[in-house]
Amino acid sequence: MTRDDIDDLMRDNGIVVVGEAVYALCQLVAAAEREKVAAWMMARGYATGHGDTIEDLLKELEWQIREQERDACANLLLNVDLSPMDADHRLQSWTATVLLNFSDAIRARGEQ
Repeated sequence: MTRDDIDDLMRDNGIVVVGEAVYALCQLVAAAEREKVAAWMMARGYATGHGDTIEDLLKELEWQIREQERDACANLLLNVDLSPMDADHRLQSWTATVLLNFSDAIRARGEQ
C-alpha cells in the first residue's frame, strides 16, 4: 500500500492525519495481512516467492494453482486405462502415443 493509497483511504473515510503515526500503523496492518496470506499459502504447501505485497503473493498462488491443474490434466491422460484395447495392439499403441502427445502439450503450456 502506497502513501497515496493511504491518503485516499483516509480521505474517503473522513480520517484526519495527525503526524506520521497513521502511516506507520497502516504499514503495520498491511504487513500483518501479507503475513496472513503467506501463512495460508505455506500451510497448504504453496511457495510464497519473494512477494512484497498481497497482490504479489496472490499472483504467485495463482501461477502455482494453474501449474498444478496442468499437471493433473497431463497425469489424467497418462493414466487412461487402455486395457480394453488389448485385442488391437496397433490401436492401443496409437492411442497411447496420442495421449502422451496431448500430455506433453499440456505440460509445455506451463513453460511458455
